[in-house]
Amino acid sequence: MTRAAFCDTGIFRKDGIFYRMLTNPERESFVQNNLPYHITFELTSKCHGSCAYCYNSSDEVTDYFLPPERVYRLVDEAKEIGPRMIIWHGGDPLLHPQCFDFMRYSTDQGFQNMMVLNPMMSKQVAKQICDCQVDMVTMHIDTIDQEAYNQVHTNPKTLEAKVQGYRNLLEAGFPPQNVAGILTLTRPMLHTISETVDWFVHQMGASFVCFEIFRAEGFGKGHYEWEPSLSELKKAYEDRARVLGDMDLLRMGTMDISRDACKSHFVVTYEGQVKPCVFMVGLSLGNIYQEGLVDLFHKHRDRLLYNFDVKGYCGEECENRGVCWGCRAVTYYYTGDVQASDPKCWWNPDNSDYFFQASNNS
Repeated sequence: MTRAAFCDTGIFRKDGIFYRMLTNPERESFVQNNLPYHITFELTSKCHGSCAYCYNSSDEVTDYFLPPERVYRLVDEAKEIGPRMIIWHGGDPLLHPQCFDFMRYSTDQGFQNMMVLNPMMSKQVAKQICDCQVDMVTMHIDTIDQEAYNQVHTNPKTLEAKVQGYRNLLEAGFPPQNVAGILTLTRPMLHTISETVDWFVHQMGASFVCFEIFRAEGFGKGHYEWEPSLSELKKAYEDRARVLGDMDLLRMGTMDISRDACKSHFVVTYEGQVKPCVFMVGLSLGNIYQEGLVDLFHKHRDRLLYNFDVKGYCGEECENRGVCWGCRAVTYYYTGDVQASDPKCWWNPDNSDYFFQASNNS
């Protein structure tokens, strides 16, 4: 197998905890050794966020939880594999009854901890996050425009609750620069991106804002009208880069994280499935209830960490391939081939400015 060249680590002008996650010399060494820098554990399917498009079909009714004893074992197995960080995901990881016990145990084992959150948290929960010395959190708020929010959420009141929960966390003493926003790019909210990114960064003090491209999966299945076109995506990423003051971010195209970050993590879902990325719906390389995590990792290491060459424009022609190789989850969704070129990136002049329904459901 041919290994792809390693990531260009000198492209970003900004500093900060989330930039250092994207690309740093230590992460590059993990990629060179085909090791994960972080592992993501989905603690539960449960979430009160009311996202009408949720790829994971998470809501307040479902109640799948990783059993506590299995989570502790996962942390022990992760220690044997050797990543620096554990990312706690969901659903909303805060809804797992033993969530903070897991954080403390993980910290005791020497891991950094990051949480991907629905921000609807009380002051008490916010204080617990601070007390557990969580290193980083991401806050999923798609837009601060109520009208746009209502179009892609089932409960309009959750916007105010998310904003208040975010404020609760900062008031509890969590460092604002250790927060990143997350926006899922649906067509109804695209016109609010500059306003929302500006709010995250300049009002709330977040150091970064992540994007995730809507795909018609999970609760979003059939809602092809929510999917942005190629030109709309390009404008969205340009709007974010301007507000953040770093146009070099455009070099990552629709990938949104660096290639090194993509090649140095994998996921255990709340159902026990092991796969390369949380957004690869339907893909599983094994299950922790049938085999141990360490054995699964070694058996599927190259597929979990994308230790392969990407085909086509992304891997062979794009001027940005030193830092990006297209979003593998987007590519898998559209083509069924994890190694194909990303069909939703504007850098490829041969990509069409299409909607999924026009190209595959006509």
